[in-house]
Amino acid sequence: MTTKTNDLQEDTSSEKMTTLSDLVNKAVKKGYVANFNVKANGMLWDSRDQYYDPGEVSVDDFYRFEGESDPADNAILYLVSTADGNKGTLIDAYGAYDDANASEFIRQVTDIHKQKQRLEVSTKDRNRYMAAAALLAISGLLFMAMGAKRKRRYF
Repeated sequence: MTTKTNDLQEDTSSEKMTTLSDLVNKAVKKGYVANFNVKANGMLWDSRDQYYDPGEVSVDDFYRFEGESDPADNAILYLVSTADGNKGTLIDAYGAYDDANASEFIRQVTDIHKQKQRLEVSTKDRNRYMAAAALLAISGLLFMAMGAKRKRRYF
């Protein structure tokens, strides 16, 4: 069974994609050509001997494969992008055979992404509150000016 998200959905429906290797081939055609692994000191792009910290990586999509009879068949394929523009795949087993380094690395990547989203939302909210406060202040001043103008008329 395959669980998928949106990026390659039209090309990778469960009817078309039955294996991890099929999906990796489709990802490569979409530009995810680097093969990444996670080591203790970061995510490694083997062919370039280049490491990335969690802050330099984003998960664009992921696909989860569950073996029907063998827990060793459980895997997650991550489609990742790096801050310097490289795109590739990271495969991690999960369950009894998961790679602690890879699981922790992906957790850190997603935590950083969530924190960035919260900061973006809080900045937008702060700007909205400031705009609302400015409108209220202007409305209050206009209301006071209209009240003062009316008082002058009657005297």
